[in-house]
Amino acid sequence: MGYLLGIDAGSTNYKAIACDAAGQFLASARRPANTKYHENGWAETSPEQIWEGVAACIADVAAQLPGETCAGIAVASTGEDV
Repeated sequence: MGYLLGIDAGSTNYKAIACDAAGQFLASARRPANTKYHENGWAETSPEQIWEGVAACIADVAAQLPGETCAGIAVASTGEDV
């Protein structure tokens, strides 16, 4: 069985973690989110920035696990941005 990939597309950082079926940590990666905060309290990030940050995290994790395959993915995010 391949590794399980967890993705967190938050407003501060994008993160990815890989673990095995028993929950044993295998690899992780993090990229800063370029969230813009407005005076009215709103926060905004472009979909392109989210995709680029998350894709970079996935690539970093995969590079740490050469020859391994991903068996499943779970995603967490803030609001309705993904």
